[in-house]
Amino acid sequence: EGTTYAYNNPSFYSHCEKKDVKQTVIGNTVKVRLEKGKTLEVIKKFDGKVPDEVKDNEFTFSAYYDDQDKMPLAYRKYELYKLVNGVWTIQPGVRATDASGLFYLHADEKAVFTNVKTDLLKVEEKSSIRWETFINTQDLQAQEKRTITFKNCYLPLLYVQKEVQGYPERLDITKESFKMRLEQSSDGGVTWTPASDTNYYLVDGIRLGIIEPTILQTGMTGADGTFTIRGGETVALTPGSADTLWRITEVDSGAAWECVSPTNGTKEVLLPVKGASVIFVNNYKYKDIYLTKTITHQDVMECVETFGFKITTGEAESEQPLADVAWTLLENGTDTGVAGKTDK
Repeated sequence: EGTTYAYNNPSFYSHCEKKDVKQTVIGNTVKVRLEKGKTLEVIKKFDGKVPDEVKDNEFTFSAYYDDQDKMPLAYRKYELYKLVNGVWTIQPGVRATDASGLFYLHADEKAVFTNVKTDLLKVEEKSSIRWETFINTQDLQAQEKRTITFKNCYLPLLYVQKEVQGYPERLDITKESFKMRLEQSSDGGVTWTPASDTNYYLVDGIRLGIIEPTILQTGMTGADGTFTIRGGETVALTPGSADTLWRITEVDSGAAWECVSPTNGTKEVLLPVKGASVIFVNNYKYKDIYLTKTITHQDVMECVETFGFKITTGEAESEQPLADVAWTLLENGTDTGVAGKTDK
């Protein structure tokens, strides 16, 4: 009961060769105060609209001592409670954290740890782009208890995917970038406000179900709500809560591309709770012209003459020379490394 003390009273054998003195040295007594452990409650709750498919999601927590060593609260037993008809009800079974201090909770569950150093103990929830987490910490000194509540709001994902088509095989589409803008309207589409400083994630594909997309890279929209996407990429945005109106517009396709879908390069989305996706399709404007020269009067290996060609564009009465256009010499469909540009 009360405060407990530990004592450290070291002693050691000493031999001073210069003075030939041998003795046992008794160190100073150190009195260390050990405070009594307290109770820690970790509660998990939902807030706002949550899809039925994710209401039974399991959330991962890590507990560790927030000191220099960051030692995990490993193999620590805890009691699990579930909120049943408004009453916290203890659940049967024995539970403990793992070697890394991890434990798991569903919504309306709580883990109760006893005899822990609550002032040093840190509890974190594994982050997810689908959830926004709000944390409330309450200390009840009279009960020697700390309660940490993790409340999660579901964030519908808005996916933007870029498809490109009609481009030559030699073109590296991963280097072709397109500028997009995200905007929000709070008056039914009358006025639009850029979604500045909004997180977005380059992911491995569209995942509208409960499966988490794999995050490849993170970014943030600019002050004008713009972000960049490349050919074949998928971007996931977390613009806000469900039932909000958003507009995605392709503002810069580059000189060689035209956006063919959606119409006019813009799409409005009333974001549902399960999320939504928009696919932007771009066609490559330019096509390759293949020019083949055939001779029949002699063996081609013996022909040393050169032949000149003129390429024009437009109708006969208004045709213009196709000047300063790159060309490559192929032999049997293979690049020979010989290249140049058309003259004026």
